[in-house]
Amino acid sequence: MTGAFLCFVFVSIGFYSFPARLIPMSPIPIIEMFTVIPFYVLFGVRYSPSKWGWKIPFYWGMVHIAMLLEIFVLFPQLR
Repeated sequence: MTGAFLCFVFVSIGFYSFPARLIPMSPIPIIEMFTVIPFYVLFGVRYSPSKWGWKIPFYWGMVHIAMLLEIFVLFPQLR
C-alpha cells in the first residue's frame, strides 16, 4: 500500500505518468500495483541466492528485466 501511495503522489506531482493502464480511468495502474509487483517481489525474495556476493547481480537482473518489460509495454513497435 505504501508503494501505491507513493506512486499516486509522484503522479500527482507530475514526476511520472502511466500511459498504459488496465483501468484507463485510474491515475495509477492499480491492478499492477497490487498484483504483479508484489508477486515479482515475492519471487525475488523466495529465489534470491543465499550468498551475499550473488544477491547484487540477482537483484540487478530482476530490476533490468522489469525495466525491459516496461519498455516493451510502453513502446510496442520495439517488439
